[in-house]
Amino acid sequence: MTELFDLEAPEDLFETTRAATEPLEKMRAVRALAFLQHSAALSAAQTAPEDPDHPGCALLQDDVRYLEAFERALLDPVAGVRRAGLDALRHSLWPGARDIVRRHYDSLPQFADLIDEWLVDEAPRIRKPAS
Repeated sequence: MTELFDLEAPEDLFETTRAATEPLEKMRAVRALAFLQHSAALSAAQTAPEDPDHPGCALLQDDVRYLEAFERALLDPVAGVRRAGLDALRHSLWPGARDIVRRHYDSLPQFADLIDEWLVDEAPRIRKPAS
């Protein structure tokens, strides 16, 4: 996917979310990571069991670096970067995304309506393999 669309590799994007000082650069990196994460999940879902809560359902291993990058964006002083992080978490299918948003709810009052709407919806999830 990264070669086909000439996208940066995830490793480079993770580094950009950590080290970039330019808000637009951070926003683009967070949004690109969200795209890559969601695309991988949708590709894996084609052969997954129908029940996402089945204990044997193992579409993908969760890569905590995605969620860490999205959470880091929620802490940024620039509202646009925070919104990119929130959007990434809202569209993430991985467990843990909702918990991150709940943890930061009080520090994101400008997005309260959007968060409330999302937390009420039951979005599908991708679970880690059962141990």
